[in-house]
Amino acid sequence: MDETFERVSEAILSTPGAFRSISSNPAILVCREISPYYIDNRVIYSFPVKRDIIAHEMADLVEEVDKERTIHKLTTTETAGIPICSFVGYKLGIGTTYVKKKAKAHGLGKRIEGIIKEGEYVVGVDDLATKGTTAKIAIDTVRNLNAEIDKYFVIFDRRQGATELLAKLNVKLYSLAQMCPEFIDIALKKGVITEKEYKLFEEYSKNPTEWSKNYILKNPEFLKAKLSSVVENGKLKDMTPLEVLTKGHPELKSEFEPKVRDWLAELKVEQEVPEFNYP
Repeated sequence: MDETFERVSEAILSTPGAFRSISSNPAILVCREISPYYIDNRVIYSFPVKRDIIAHEMADLVEEVDKERTIHKLTTTETAGIPICSFVGYKLGIGTTYVKKKAKAHGLGKRIEGIIKEGEYVVGVDDLATKGTTAKIAIDTVRNLNAEIDKYFVIFDRRQGATELLAKLNVKLYSLAQMCPEFIDIALKKGVITEKEYKLFEEYSKNPTEWSKNYILKNPEFLKAKLSSVVENGKLKDMTPLEVLTKGHPELKSEFEPKVRDWLAELKVEQEVPEFNYP
C-alpha cells in the first residue's frame, strides 16, 4: 500500500466528522446520486496536526509530479478547495486563484479571483472529486484565459467518473486517497465502519452509480421522504429530490413519474413541476 495513501486515509478517517458512514440514511450528492457515506474534508482544517499531514502530502505530490516544469499559479473552486489550495501554495511559494461557481452581478463581475496571465502554466488543487464537473469549470475558466492546465490534484477521489471526464479534457487527475478496497480496509481496522458496513462499502465501491440506482429502485420511500422534507406552504423549497431522477438517474424518470405525481398530490404541492407533468 502506498505510504501517502495510507497516511492521508488514516488522517481522514481519524478526524471527527471527516468521513461519515450514513448507510442507514444515505445522502444525495451534488451529482444527484445516492451515497452511503459522506466525505467532508473541510472538517480537517479544524485539526492542525491532520491538516498539516494533508497539506504536506499534497505539496509533495504536486512538486514531485511537476518537478520538470515551473508552475506559475495554482487554482481551485469555491469554497471547499480554497483552504487546501492556499496551504499548498504557501508551502510551495506559488500564487493561488479560485474560480467562482458563477460570476457575481455586483463588483467587477469576475469569474476568477486572482490573476492568471496568458501563457501561464496552472495546476488545479482541490478537496474532492466525484464526477469532475466542478473541476471542469475551473479547467475551462483557466483555458479561456489562454493559460495552460493539464493536471488536477484532489485530497479524495470518490471514483465516480472524474478521472474519465478530465481525461477527455486532456487533464490527468491525481488524488492522495480514494474510495477503494484499501480505504475500506483501513476504515474497518480503525473501527470507523462495522463488518456489515464493510460489505456494503465493498459493493458500493465496485460501481457507485449502479449502487445508487439500485438503492432508489429498492427504496422508493427514500425519495418520498426527501421530497416531503422540502415542501413548505405548498411549494418545493428545493428541487434536489426530484433532480435525483432528472439529473442523477434520468433513466428512472419515466418509471417514477406516476409515483412522483402521487407524492406531490399527497403533499399538496401547488406549484407546477413540468418535468413530471404536475399538476
